[in-house]
Amino acid sequence: MELKLLKKFRKTHDWVLAPGDMLYLPPNVPHNGVAEDPCLTYSFGMRAPSSAELISDWLDDLVANADESIRFQDPDLKLPEDPNEIDAAAMKRVVTALNALRMNDPDRLGDWFGRFITTYRSAGDILPSQAPRSPEEVEAELARGGELERHPWARLAWRRATRGGTLYCSGREFALSVKDAQTLAAAEYIDAAAFRKLSAKGRNAVLELLAGGCFQLLDVEALAAMQAMEDDFDSADDADLDAPEVEIEVFEYAQAAPGEPAQGTIETVSSNDEGVEVVVICDNDTDPESSPA
Repeated sequence: MELKLLKKFRKTHDWVLAPGDMLYLPPNVPHNGVAEDPCLTYSFGMRAPSSAELISDWLDDLVANADESIRFQDPDLKLPEDPNEIDAAAMKRVVTALNALRMNDPDRLGDWFGRFITTYRSAGDILPSQAPRSPEEVEAELARGGELERHPWARLAWRRATRGGTLYCSGREFALSVKDAQTLAAAEYIDAAAFRKLSAKGRNAVLELLAGGCFQLLDVEALAAMQAMEDDFDSADDADLDAPEVEIEVFEYAQAAPGEPAQGTIETVSSNDEGVEVVVICDNDTDPESSPA
């Protein structure tokens, strides 16, 4: 089914992608993709949050943490000339009441945004995949050669706060030193040496992230199995590169029957003792002698 979002589309550039290629399209650039051969094409949309989404989530955070004892007050209220008018003095009181919510506090705003952006349009919830480990067990496993691996869905970021730094991970926040926050935000794996370099607060943050599923502990045996699997894949790739070329001989043409799709695509592939048979359905109007198979 064709999907057209524009009434008029004028092509200005053209690219033909090979397997493994990727084309980046900046925002607001229309495009029309056509498959030249049977293939799988994946599109990844990266959409920035709108101003409405930002203000909505920010206000939700303000409301959730608002002090109910702070209320609109007008102890200096005087009898107005027009009792129906919302005058400038009333608006000043509104601003005072809103400022009491600390909307202009840079740390509060920064912490909200860190939590928001590390969960915005996330792929799903991160849940623990392992039984809880004590700090002693984690340190012992790391000393044996194990590693902490970050969950692929976990998003980490950090920022400089008024004092120190703050680490954000999938909606969580941790007040740390700038060095620890910067180190953990970039860490995909944490070994014993990296764990020891963290401060006590940094190590506690890692243990909390481990308990929440944002990291998992890989023991020596798991790492060895992963390395063996990677070596097997590399060997298979090398074998594919060394495989001899196969010549395909066309020995029979058959016209597409009525009702069959009129196209030039591979219909079936089967193997037997004599070789591999590939059935290609060609366009009804195409001369078989001129169509490669």
